[in-house]
Amino acid sequence: MSVSHEQEIETVPVRVRGHLEPEVAAVLADSAIPADELNHVVMQWVARRNLAPAMETAQTQVSPQLARSLQARENWLRDIETEFGTYSRQEVAQLRGAKGTNRSMAGDLKNNGQIITYRRGNSDRIPAFQFTETGGQIRSVIPALIRLARKNGWEDVDLLAWLTNPNTYFPGGTRPVDHLNDVELVLAAAADAFEAP
Repeated sequence: MSVSHEQEIETVPVRVRGHLEPEVAAVLADSAIPADELNHVVMQWVARRNLAPAMETAQTQVSPQLARSLQARENWLRDIETEFGTYSRQEVAQLRGAKGTNRSMAGDLKNNGQIITYRRGNSDRIPAFQFTETGGQIRSVIPALIRLARKNGWEDVDLLAWLTNPNTYFPGGTRPVDHLNDVELVLAAAADAFEAP
């Protein structure tokens, strides 16, 4: 059996503003640019195009460190949303069996230390890993982690960072979120991290 290693080539018309060097035009005309490389370059251009107007409207100068910090936070939240998924307040209410559009249920769960949320624009997002895959029950370790974190002055976003970043306390430097079914291990690691001097 013969296996072809050629990938499908998609042709996309591109308009270029300005003048291309002849060598660049020749490469574009004769080459099939790998999609992942082109996606990366174009997405960087789109990001620059979108960020520039926002930075121009800022009333103060934005330091490079602050800009990098904000972008790192955005990338981290997008990674969480991509890997685990998130719910809106309304979706949590539906998941938990509430009738209609009971948005206050998620707020009550957060205020009572049952779930963690974070802000995206004007709304709260609730990471889906806090719930069992079937039935929408809150994993028992989550409220215990929240109590421990709050007792030690940690904010919900700090707990979210701890849960989703690699940790040497766990086998192979995996993340706490990868071990949510091992309640004792996660709580021991949390106590070690949260109560450290």
